[in-house]
Amino acid sequence: MAGDVGPATAVRILYEARGEAAVRCACAWEHADAGGQREAVLWTGDAKGRLKLRDAASFREVDPAALAGGSTHGAGPPAALMPPKAGMRPSALVVAPGPAGAAPLLWVGYTHGLLRVFRHPTGDLLHEAVQHTATITCLANAAEAVVTASSDGTVMCWTPPAGNARDIRFARVGIAAAAVRCLAFDRFGVVSGGDSGCVQCWSGDESEARPVLSLAHGAAVAALTCLGDRVYVATKACDVTVWERHDETSASRTATMTLPAPLVLLSHAAPWKPSAEGATGPPVAVLGVDTHGGVSLWSGDIGDRVLDLVPADPEERVTATGVLLLNAGQVMWVCTADGIARALHCTLGSMPRLRKRAEQRGVADADTVR
Repeated sequence: MAGDVGPATAVRILYEARGEAAVRCACAWEHADAGGQREAVLWTGDAKGRLKLRDAASFREVDPAALAGGSTHGAGPPAALMPPKAGMRPSALVVAPGPAGAAPLLWVGYTHGLLRVFRHPTGDLLHEAVQHTATITCLANAAEAVVTASSDGTVMCWTPPAGNARDIRFARVGIAAAAVRCLAFDRFGVVSGGDSGCVQCWSGDESEARPVLSLAHGAAVAALTCLGDRVYVATKACDVTVWERHDETSASRTATMTLPAPLVLLSHAAPWKPSAEGATGPPVAVLGVDTHGGVSLWSGDIGDRVLDLVPADPEERVTATGVLLLNAGQVMWVCTADGIARALHCTLGSMPRLRKRAEQRGVADADTVR
């Protein structure tokens, strides 16, 4: 699973932890320590309904108060980080910047439609609301604005007003065609995908959001990410498709690839620093993690697949995944299965320049949607 996969790209296992409750959702946040060094932490939500703050380099649990520079006095984590009630567990997490001058905020979606907002990293509960009627399946943010989506088919936007993180305001709502499973932002706005097999691109005013572009796929959408004007979409039929957005209401299908297993995560990492002198390539990478923990890495174009890792045990079932940048040229992603947490550290080196070869793209002519 680990080893050199190219003259300038290396992968190794950072850690493997076993014996804990299965992690169902995770998110990362980078911060500067007292010496100005960049460090990263993970928030995880497990099958027992607990939220835990962890060191990203070791997966060890960290006391939130200690990380914030306070004194714990043996009090342990805040009670709000425990399950709100029996049978309710976290289902999606994201850390987003707080209002100007305020601490970052941890947004947590739960089963039963509950949304909670905590102060990061202390874990103090600031706000909670129930607007969705079913499990919150995903969250995404652009600066302090956060979008939530649910298996009830709704997409909701939230904005904390300046100066008061406790007064989280519900901004607007959109109704998708079916359960929503993934969210992302591009320069035009919110992009969502789900069980309908359509990726919907949203626009709207302060009271109501509406889909202005629908990109049809042959199966339910499992994951997506946006990079520049490109939308990368993974379906449960093991397909990965790239769409190029021309404007708010039109896009063209530019690439399609079929993988051995469906992806549960699509994300991108930037910037990266070439380790080989004179190396050329785009300043980004797109990576995918499949249902068995296999990892694929592309240099921004589906045809340029530069990394393909096979999991240690192909029977392991991935339940949560996450991605973060540690330092220039280094990417870490977390793949977590039932009771097992594993992290890989990848040094991105020389990556191929984007190519436009029809035989790699698998699409003879651009498929434009308006």
